Amino acid sequence: MLYCDTLQGDFVVAGASTRIRDGAQTPTFNLNVAGIPNGATVVAAYANWSYLGNTPQPFNNIFLGGQLVTGQKSGEGNRDLVWGHDYAFAYTADVTSIITGNATYQVQGATDNVSANRIGEGISIVVVYELATAVLKEVNVYDGYTSTTTGDAEATLAFCNPYASNIKLFLNALDGQEELTDDFYVNNLYASDRFGLGGFENAWRGKLGPGASGRNYYDHILGDASDFVSLNDTDIRIDTDGFDDDAVRTDAIGHSFAAVSFQPVPEPGTIAVIILGLSALCRRKRSRGV
Repeated sequence: MLYCDTLQGDFVVAGASTRIRDGAQTPTFNLNVAGIPNGATVVAAYANWSYLGNTPQPFNNIFLGGQLVTGQKSGEGNRDLVWGHDYAFAYTADVTSIITGNATYQVQGATDNVSANRIGEGISIVVVYELATAVLKEVNVYDGYTSTTTGDAEATLAFCNPYASNIKLFLNALDGQEELTDDFYVNNLYASDRFGLGGFENAWRGKLGPGASGRNYYDHILGDASDFVSLNDTDIRIDTDGFDDDAVRTDAIGHSFAAVSFQPVPEPGTIAVIILGLSALCRRKRSRGV
């Protein structure tokens, strides 16, 4: 887990494809961070970007908002997503000092690099904010790498506290294509329709622009996952079924970045304070690392 905190607030997400092959993305482009409420304070922000390439050499430097950002490799697959490369890899950086609120931030260095035989997949930013009038929530951010070409593209997103209600889920998807088949599940339940994805056998279509079908290979979900989670659950499991060596026209999909927010089960001390009509104090928890 990259981040875990219980606070009065939530998170927002921005992202885009970084593939310039066929003229989809430009080497320098903008990401628009939006949705942070007026009066809120940014308490954490993370950027995650990914590539396909023939060597796992570090491609960990990009520019965000005109500032150099050095990421740490957060995940790797020793097979790419069926583009003829040996590796897929993702990097994560703490960009809290750069992302100060709703704004447009310029990105450089995250796209294809011909001399390095590297092609871009995508970049996403998760921004956690705090607001005194907001509902108390646990906010978790996760990074790593899993794909349909290195096993089942599945992961378990563990919580720091048991779940009570209203869970929001963010997940990225590398290399989605409209003409190939894949399905997405949450807690073993079919979930593509619930999140407005491509539908049965076509969850990930690379809709996160720019570029039309066949030129854009990056995708996001961001939505309510409450139908898939029960009271006191301590994790949520995601899974994409797609690529198979023996299958025909099935998609190769990777995931490298996720986040959830939800109302946690109140601790006994907190319940007592509420009953007494006093102001509740939020005990915060934070963990950092891969």
